[in-house]
Amino acid sequence: MRYGRRWLSGGANNQFVPRELMMLNDPRAEMIAAAQSFYERGWMVGTAGNLSARVDDGSFWITVSGKDKGALTPTDFIRVDENGSVLEK
Repeated sequence: MRYGRRWLSGGANNQFVPRELMMLNDPRAEMIAAAQSFYERGWMVGTAGNLSARVDDGSFWITVSGKDKGALTPTDFIRVDENGSVLEK
């Protein structure tokens, strides 16, 4: 950690993720790290693919369409309930 944030390596797309995401039950920081790793290995190319994670309240964080998976930020996700209704953008 550095200055309350965790450094995620992503080649030319290195970025900081707010500590708040790291401390809450919010999987976006790990999803960003996974996407960067998959992108670097060639498993996720450009805007292809999708990531999602279920959280304890039964809702899901999912990547929005059209975003480069090698350069995701916390704002590139939405949270939906089990019926697909958007809870958070």
